[in-house]
Amino acid sequence: MSYISRKLVQSAIVLGVIGAPVMASAADFAPPPVGKAVPYAAPLHYRWDGLYVGINGGGGFGNSYWDIADTNFTVAGWLVGGTIGYNFQFTRFVAGIEADFDYADIGGNTLAGGCATTCTMRNRYLGTGRGRFGFALDRLFPYFTAGVAYGQLEASRTGVASTTTWRVGYTVGAGLEIAALDNWTAKAEYLFVDLGKFACSPACGAAAGSSADYYVNVIRLGLNYRF
Repeated sequence: MSYISRKLVQSAIVLGVIGAPVMASAADFAPPPVGKAVPYAAPLHYRWDGLYVGINGGGGFGNSYWDIADTNFTVAGWLVGGTIGYNFQFTRFVAGIEADFDYADIGGNTLAGGCATTCTMRNRYLGTGRGRFGFALDRLFPYFTAGVAYGQLEASRTGVASTTTWRVGYTVGAGLEIAALDNWTAKAEYLFVDLGKFACSPACGAAAGSSADYYVNVIRLGLNYRF
């Protein structure tokens, strides 16, 4: 091998020995390999939309005014029944419709004024058809509600007569519903129900215009199953 060839080989070996650490260092500073970014997963929120059915029960207290007695008297009692409804959810705003029908035993009586014998008012059935509007806080749903109320009222005066009628009025209220499990929710609700004034002669008096009215505050609990 010639002198020049030996020098070239030696130079290549020296360059290799010197360059190896430099290449290694360069590799250490090389940018990381480019890969696909992990997509952002938004936290899951409970959804309130859809059909549901349930049961409800609670108590009611209110008043009835009779013309003949010229006085108010207290009515109170309990109620229990079923519920069906449907919710629509838009981001966090929830709007829905709900209907319920309860068997009730809410009543009271008085001997005041023209009620020489006992005047009694009793509510046997009570139902509502309402809109519900609220703001979903994940598994909490506070709401306002309003709509139509209807019920069967029985006005009677001991030893005189009894009048039974179905009345239609209105209801307003508010409530809080909680999603305990994915398909089961529980609620607490307040409703003011006014079934208005109705003619109840002869039970309420001999005059054709004799009348009585009825309103009740309902406080109840409910359990719903969502489909």
